[in-house]
Amino acid sequence: MLGVSLLLVLAAFATLLVWDYFWRKRRNDMLQYMPGPPPLPLLGNVLMYRGLDAEQIMDFVTKNQRKYGRIYKVWVIHQLAVFSTDPRDIEVVLSSQQHITKNNLYKLLHEWLGEGLLMSTGRKWHGRRKIITPTFHFKILEQFVEIFDQQSTVMVKQLQSRADGKTAINIFPVVCLTALDIIAETAMGTKINAQMDPNLPYVKAVNEVTNIMITRFIHAWQRVNWIFRLTQPSVAKRQDAAIKVMHDFTENIIRQRRQALVDSPDKGQTEDQVDDLGQKRRMALLDVLLQSTIDGAPLSDEDIREEVDTFMFEGHDTTTSAISFCLYEISRHPEVQQRLQQELREVLGEDRERSVTLRDLGELKYMENVIKESLRLHPPVPMIGRWFAEDVEIRGKRIPAGTNFTLGIYVLLRDPEYFESPDEFRPERFEADMPQGHPYAYIPFSAGPRNCIGQKFALLEMKSTIGKLLRHFELLPLGPEPRHSMNIVLRSANGVHLGLKPRTIKKLNPKWVPPSGHSGYIRWQWQLNMLVALLATLLVARLVVWLLRRTLWELRHPLRGLVPCVSSIPLVGSAWQMRSFQPDNLHEKFAEYVQRFGRSFMGCVLGHVVVITAEPRHVDALLHSQQQLRKATLYYALRGWLGNGLLLSHGDPWRAMRKIITPTFHFSILEQFVEVFDKQSSRLVERLSPLASNGGEVNIYPYVGLAALDIITETAMGVSVDAQRDEDSEVVQAVKELTNVLATRFVRPHLLFPQIFRLCWPAGLRKQKEGVRSLHQFTNEIIEQRRQQLAREDQQDQHYLQNVPQKRHALLDTLLRATLDGQPLTDKQIRDEVNTFIFEGHDTSTSAVSFCLYLLSRHEEVQQKLFEELREHYGPGLGRGVVYTDFAALTYLNCVVKESLRLFPPIPAVARCLETDLEIEGGHIPAGTNVVVLLWQLLRDESLFADPLLFLPERHLGDEVTRQGAYSFIPFSAGPRNCIGQKFALLEMKTMVIKMVRHYQLLPLGAPVEPSIKIVLRSRNGVNLGLRPRSY
Repeated sequence: MLGVSLLLVLAAFATLLVWDYFWRKRRNDMLQYMPGPPPLPLLGNVLMYRGLDAEQIMDFVTKNQRKYGRIYKVWVIHQLAVFSTDPRDIEVVLSSQQHITKNNLYKLLHEWLGEGLLMSTGRKWHGRRKIITPTFHFKILEQFVEIFDQQSTVMVKQLQSRADGKTAINIFPVVCLTALDIIAETAMGTKINAQMDPNLPYVKAVNEVTNIMITRFIHAWQRVNWIFRLTQPSVAKRQDAAIKVMHDFTENIIRQRRQALVDSPDKGQTEDQVDDLGQKRRMALLDVLLQSTIDGAPLSDEDIREEVDTFMFEGHDTTTSAISFCLYEISRHPEVQQRLQQELREVLGEDRERSVTLRDLGELKYMENVIKESLRLHPPVPMIGRWFAEDVEIRGKRIPAGTNFTLGIYVLLRDPEYFESPDEFRPERFEADMPQGHPYAYIPFSAGPRNCIGQKFALLEMKSTIGKLLRHFELLPLGPEPRHSMNIVLRSANGVHLGLKPRTIKKLNPKWVPPSGHSGYIRWQWQLNMLVALLATLLVARLVVWLLRRTLWELRHPLRGLVPCVSSIPLVGSAWQMRSFQPDNLHEKFAEYVQRFGRSFMGCVLGHVVVITAEPRHVDALLHSQQQLRKATLYYALRGWLGNGLLLSHGDPWRAMRKIITPTFHFSILEQFVEVFDKQSSRLVERLSPLASNGGEVNIYPYVGLAALDIITETAMGVSVDAQRDEDSEVVQAVKELTNVLATRFVRPHLLFPQIFRLCWPAGLRKQKEGVRSLHQFTNEIIEQRRQQLAREDQQDQHYLQNVPQKRHALLDTLLRATLDGQPLTDKQIRDEVNTFIFEGHDTSTSAVSFCLYLLSRHEEVQQKLFEELREHYGPGLGRGVVYTDFAALTYLNCVVKESLRLFPPIPAVARCLETDLEIEGGHIPAGTNVVVLLWQLLRDESLFADPLLFLPERHLGDEVTRQGAYSFIPFSAGPRNCIGQKFALLEMKTMVIKMVRHYQLLPLGAPVEPSIKIVLRSRNGVNLGLRPRSY
């Protein structure tokens, strides 16, 4: 009998082995190319995990990566796991709209977090994400900053008694209670005063559960719930008790908030309520959950609790880890702490009790770099995972269905291929001008559709909390080094220790004098005074030598005697004449100086020679040259805004970027953009309809500006911003303020020097910084929005894409996918180009369209002739939209647009700094000279255009065109550096003019324009006209 039993056991075991072999075979065959430890039958590689604990996990994963490479496979009993730390693989997985299911290990959290946003997938995840995303809108975050500041103040008061500069403090539990207070009051709308109860049961329960969960993760057999409960009954009981504590805690929060909403006088109102300023009031997360519906039904109590549990955990435990480790790193790097302290003083001043604002936090750029570097070394979530329900191909590698795909974020963020000296704490690696690696090499908040929904919340909370501590305490390197421990969230097995020493504001005592008898001090003071005097003498001598050299250079300049000079006074030069120059009279000054000195003349300021020309031959020689491609010195004032984009770059970087961008303005792409031109122009017409009914004058400029902004963002950037629905667009206002400041700097040459600008016009500097900050924030949001859209679109079926017409190819798409020398463009390179094209593509177009409409309103016969051409082409109705083929047939429209650009060129002057000598008749202009081309005067030259001040569109027909030289009509500049988007601008301009003239008769109402050159041509008193609806 015993023999039979043994035989049956052996047969069963053999059957099990055969089953195990075939169970694994397909997947093993598919992954033959992938390295990994050899598995045992049935057990796989589970024995690798024996003896491991939470402290050893990260070293274990790191060693495996070094041994097997950036991607390897492991069998854990019958479960296949693939580990990857290659950002190229990670990009494919995280950017996918299909691979959004978390891997099986997350099921351990199900009893605690249910199917909240962290755990859910498919339709349920999409529905919840859609509901929750608006609760992290920047408008809500702006309101939360006050709470961050208040709770951080409570934390500081709690730490005052322990800040003796000698005692090591475990900062982790202190930060934990602060983060818990913050997430409860912000996202849940409920105060829990956790910082007043250091032994809060909820915190202990979270620690208990996460410790148990990581143990179950390591010991694979405990991942199966029934085996866990059978083999570890006491641990299972502790887990259940802790989960009950957490559920009771969150249910109590839900009850409190539900009752508060019931008791509120606004209880009948919804999220569409507006505040006292007329702004739509946005609700916190829990309020939204309590009032939301899916498929017409409200969320159940369990649904709400799942989300509250999820956000209470993720919103306090991950930020606790991030803040604690960041404070630790700051305490160990005094030079970093000193620089942070200096930045805090510059942004917030010396008043430590002053509350911070969202704008203040945005200005803490170095702190942001410190936080980023801390997150790199200590990512709060060291690993994330996905489950593949079907076979997947990643960069040519096939991975079978049923695989747990784990992304080793901790190891990736310390990879020396992507981070030089990866174990060193170096915040400077995140400076804007530092080259950035693969975009998916730095993902502490994950990335793609399932990225951390609250990452902006977390960063602001970190800045506020860390800033508050640094304003009150000096962080000291006391206590042991932390030992990383992976308890779902990254922690330290021995705490995160540092010392605190209260900061004091040192004040100098003006009455202090050296004690009598201190002859050594007096001698030292005398020596110091002598040294200062010597240095001052040397500086003065050097300044005198420099001024003499500049004077001699000016007096011996090769152009002396060849072209007139506006002033004969050395050094001071033209500065005296320029005292009367203003953006509002520059066009008049141009005309006056050309009348007095001729088409070409020179001016000097502090020895710097500038040649100003409206002579077609000189313009031809300059703009046609392949060598003279460098922008003039005055353009450097734009660098803080536009960086090294296509407008300002030169040399190889300019050529490389021009080569990348040029195809995005191919006629086949422009043809597709006409649909957007037509749609946004129709919206412009609709917005003007109420004004046309009133019969009064309209300043058309701001309305055209918003339409142009919608057009450039939707076409070139592939993102819709609906600017026309926001009459007080912050972007438009920022551009206006910024160009006002820059225009003033252009006519005050001393303000082009940053140090003098900072010293002489601090208010202008502040306005410039605020404008740049607003515009950079706008472009960063556009880039991120488009990046996410592309990630979703890239996952579409390739066969489908091959059988449908190609979609519009946005400029931003090209930049996000382009490479230079085999490397993708950095975020700064992309932002510089986006800033450049949003400015040039919206501000110049606004000017061109507005002045064209103005001219039509003042010339009834031209307007009537254009209207007749449009009526003949489009017929008597308004139903037909504009298409690309229309433009070739509308010859008179083309003439009207050209003539408008001649009289009011959007850019009235362009300038170059000569890289080599420029030969002209009778001599040459030496290298290093700035040459300004007066397009305004060139386009109004009576030798080139008969009756140049008259609006005569017919001059652009027939013989009149051939009589003009190639470089006489250049409103878009000319030569190698001509406007890359001029065809785009012309089509946009024509579409908007067509729409306006077909719908409205333009009337000569309002004051005449008063040109003002604010980089782009504007009108000091607006561009005014009247509108009368046409009847057909």
